[in-house]
Amino acid sequence: MKRIVSALLMVFSVALFAQQPTRITIDPVAAVNPVKTQHTFVVTVYDENGNPLGGQKVEWILSRGNICVGDIVEHDDKGAIVDGQKVDKISNHYSVTYTNDGPKTLDFGNDNPNDDLNLTVGQTWCTITSPIEGETHVIAFCPGIKDASQHKVYAVKYWIDADIQWPVNAINRVGDPHTFTFKLIKASSRTPLPGYRVRWKLVEGGVPAYLNDSEENKEVEVQTNEEGEAKVTLTQINPDPGQNDIEIELRDPDGKLLAVRKVTKRWISPQMSIVKTGPAEGILNENVSYTITVTNSGEGEARDVKVLDTLPSGLAFESAQPEPAAVRGNKVRWNLGTLASNESKQINLVVKAKKTGKQVNKAQVRTDRGEGPAATAETLIGAPELYIVKTGQALARLGESPAYRITIKNRGSAPARNVIVKDQIPAGFKYRGRDTGKFALKWNVGTLQRNEERSFDYVLQTQQEGDFVNVAQAVSGGKVVHEARFTTKVVNPNITVKKRASGRVIFLNKTVVFTITVKNEGSGDARGVDVVDTLPSQLEYISSEPQGSFRPARGEQLATVRWQFPKLGAGESIDIKVTARGIAQVPRCINTVKVTSEGREVEDQAALRIQGVSAMHLSTYDTDDPVEVGQQTVYVITARNEGTSACTSVELKNTIPEEMEFVKAEGPGEFEFDETTRAVNFAAVAILQPGDKLTFKVVCRAIAEGSAKNTARLKYAEFDKPIIDEEGTSVYK
Repeated sequence: MKRIVSALLMVFSVALFAQQPTRITIDPVAAVNPVKTQHTFVVTVYDENGNPLGGQKVEWILSRGNICVGDIVEHDDKGAIVDGQKVDKISNHYSVTYTNDGPKTLDFGNDNPNDDLNLTVGQTWCTITSPIEGETHVIAFCPGIKDASQHKVYAVKYWIDADIQWPVNAINRVGDPHTFTFKLIKASSRTPLPGYRVRWKLVEGGVPAYLNDSEENKEVEVQTNEEGEAKVTLTQINPDPGQNDIEIELRDPDGKLLAVRKVTKRWISPQMSIVKTGPAEGILNENVSYTITVTNSGEGEARDVKVLDTLPSGLAFESAQPEPAAVRGNKVRWNLGTLASNESKQINLVVKAKKTGKQVNKAQVRTDRGEGPAATAETLIGAPELYIVKTGQALARLGESPAYRITIKNRGSAPARNVIVKDQIPAGFKYRGRDTGKFALKWNVGTLQRNEERSFDYVLQTQQEGDFVNVAQAVSGGKVVHEARFTTKVVNPNITVKKRASGRVIFLNKTVVFTITVKNEGSGDARGVDVVDTLPSQLEYISSEPQGSFRPARGEQLATVRWQFPKLGAGESIDIKVTARGIAQVPRCINTVKVTSEGREVEDQAALRIQGVSAMHLSTYDTDDPVEVGQQTVYVITARNEGTSACTSVELKNTIPEEMEFVKAEGPGEFEFDETTRAVNFAAVAILQPGDKLTFKVVCRAIAEGSAKNTARLKYAEFDKPIIDEEGTSVYK
């Protein structure tokens, strides 16, 4: 007789009464299924605060009547007790279940996760079926609810010999009408079912739209035709992105509701942008090149895309790639056709500078929806006389050697004398081994004839990150007559890695999640980022996100997980999660991650302890029960380590009942019998490994009639409270 078990049951009962059920719900309330299939109803029981309540009895009743069909197939048999016996099912029309005390997944015994039911606390279930058409009326009754108006709920399942093909969710470009098709066929013969009523209703809250041929139609009813189909066309009032939800009701020819479903239409649109770039400065009568980039960053495709470039009076069209569709005066047009989502197209335009001054060039994009955004580029066309142009590498990586060219031209009407070209290079570079910033490069040009030009090339070595502006100057007669500025942005990637574990201590056979954060804290793209996570032998790889390439351990080589990323932009970071299971106890194990990029390597590690759990189980039985006065019985006590870690200083104290007298004892070591306390004290066992057990025997002689109770108390170092087990023996004369 396990008194401690009885005590626990009493505590559990008190806890249950402390939370009284007050409400019950069932899902679904109404639904339709083809015959020869099955359907599972889920009931939830709540307390007065709206919290789901576990351990509540629910009775399932299938009402019978002229049109009632259906039988119970299976149910949630957890804790179902009838007349003191645990049962699987009482009858095909009546069953009993209890609500869950914790989460539970019902997978119906197959490998398809799509039909799984994820149940929560306070829920229970029942599955029904029917081979013939008709209705199943279900009553779910919770006897624990005292309010008669709240303790039962009703649901109905319509069984029809039909295969319902509901329309699916769809995505359309804005402005394009969409037709939904509902189809109903007889499941047994696969023939259409005409005459069924399908009601389509726009749910409030979507973008303005209507059904079929009138903007007033927010709800229409269509009967299935000879093909078993019922169609409706959804049209937007305005071509705006967004979505519409449509509620679909299926009713039989007499109007009885059979099923309800919702379908969603999402409207997507293109999002056009245009960027025009070109030089800030140009030279009169020279060609100037521009780049026009048109991008559709929206979800929908852009149709009939055109670009119209309006040239100012100071610029004249020379050529373009691709060829324009039309050039009329100062207007140039390209027909780009259709741009898919996230697609870009580029136009390279070459014009000739005809006038000095600021020339503003405007390009605008159009689609079949009308005018889109515009972009402009401004170019200053310099006057004749000395003109200096500097070109080079606008973006360079630290350690690279960007090349530059300075071109000086004389566009004047007379020669320019004593011409000098100076280039003041900012600090942050090296020029032929010398640190820049304290000197200027100088070229003595001398005399430059009209329309004459000269170019000077040089190479620098980058030494620092940042934006560097150098100024090339044309000096004539000791005066600066023109200058050109050029900016080079020097970038440098800087890869860092941090690794952390979800806990510093895990128990044996439990999982831990490591989070690896790889970040580029530099100013330039990091290329060829390679991440390798090395797992210690005490951890078993479970999964990773994103999915890495796992290589199991071989010999002395530890298991690794590897990810490769072609590029990590400046300021970007990647989070990687690795899930592993502890498979061996160890006071400290280290998980190391190494990241390499362009020859640079960084690493980080996370340490944790894997420990087991010690868990003792104590049980007692008597060899003779009942026992006659003067006869002997033996109390056999077994202590087993059911944990994963050793138990130490295991000590048993057994108190014999007053109706007995001590005869002798056996155990793994020595013992003492204390006549005052009537206790047999067994010597402590130093260590008990997982799975091992200790057996103690105490032989007693019955000396008095009555109900005798033997008490065994077990203590061990890893548990600060005694484990008690009691065994009762009836003594008679």
